[in-house]
Amino acid sequence: MRGIIKTGPGPGLEYRDDLPIPEINEDEILMKVRCSSICGTDIGIYDWNDWSRRRIHTFPRVIGHETTGEIVKIGKNVKDRFVGQRVSCESHIWDGTCPHCLAGNRHICANMSLFGIMQDGAFAEYAKIRADCSYVLDDAISDEQGCIYEPMGSGVHGVEEAEVKGKTVLVAGCGAIGLTVVAACHVFGARRIIACDLFDEKLEAARAMGADIVINSSRENLTERVLGLTDGLGVEAAIDV
Repeated sequence: MRGIIKTGPGPGLEYRDDLPIPEINEDEILMKVRCSSICGTDIGIYDWNDWSRRRIHTFPRVIGHETTGEIVKIGKNVKDRFVGQRVSCESHIWDGTCPHCLAGNRHICANMSLFGIMQDGAFAEYAKIRADCSYVLDDAISDEQGCIYEPMGSGVHGVEEAEVKGKTVLVAGCGAIGLTVVAACHVFGARRIIACDLFDEKLEAARAMGADIVINSSRENLTERVLGLTDGLGVEAAIDV
């Protein structure tokens, strides 16, 4: 199959057309990749930044973790996924046995693996993943929309942790995840949403996603503006993206 891989330590990636199609185990699914998007993490892997060097130790590695695929094969122990379903993927592969997982905090699993980073990912024609780390997509969800399930989950998690209902919230940073934070704040009942960024086009997108007030912090003093908007009290929750 074709794919994009990290061949070894150092900057760069390589396109290959001779990669083997992954073999699945009894708890995994094999999907034919329909669409994948590029995360900032993928750019960091290309550049071989410090974060990547600490996590990628096995080569070659197929990268990519924001994806939508169609299931073409299931492992013998998989009972709730079926050939032909479209799925999006969770990039954090938890072990389910560590103290954090057993306490219901699998997002901080002590033995976490990462799809497309510590195990092969989705910048290829086919990818495999443990079935319980996949999410079946409704027919109304496009392949492109399915790709943003993973980054959207990060934003929604932050909003849940901030308990934004009834609060004035500051969202700092209006990139892809920041915009999902703005939308989630709106859905979760924030009283007022203030969004800041350095770029007007991102702020206009934030306004369209539900921000009540947008601030270009390259032109305005963010602290002074926020204090002015809140009668000197400041916001009740802040999410830095």
